[in-house]
Amino acid sequence: MFTIWLCRLVAVLLLVMINSSAEAGTAYREEPVKVIIQVDGVQQGNIDMALTLQSGDAFRLDLTAASGSGYIWQMADSTTLLRVHKSEPKPLADSQKMSGGPFLDSYTLQASDKPGTETIRFHLIRPWEDSKSPVKTLTISLTVQP
Repeated sequence: MFTIWLCRLVAVLLLVMINSSAEAGTAYREEPVKVIIQVDGVQQGNIDMALTLQSGDAFRLDLTAASGSGYIWQMADSTTLLRVHKSEPKPLADSQKMSGGPFLDSYTLQASDKPGTETIRFHLIRPWEDSKSPVKTLTISLTVQP
């Protein structure tokens, strides 16, 4: 009796593992990144930068803010030259046990096949405040080359 129950359990677990691995093939796959840009939300102000990519190149933005402060990073502009993937915010490794410690928002952005230039902005804001004036702004002048 126990052997039959154990065999059924193993069969079910194998089916679950096969299904989950098949579904993983359709999940987002992170592209190898050419550049990692890190910005912290500690000091106020604006950061302006220029970035030139070849079509298909990817870069990653690692944006930090203090958890519990209400401030979050938001992409302010829509983009036609980039495919955007935002990961879930997560606490930094050294602050996982610290209430109000820093958390990380990561964006992976991949240049499309279409060449061109555009400006994208990320704002550090409290989204519920009426003025919505950002505490910090990251502006990237982007050029995509064929």
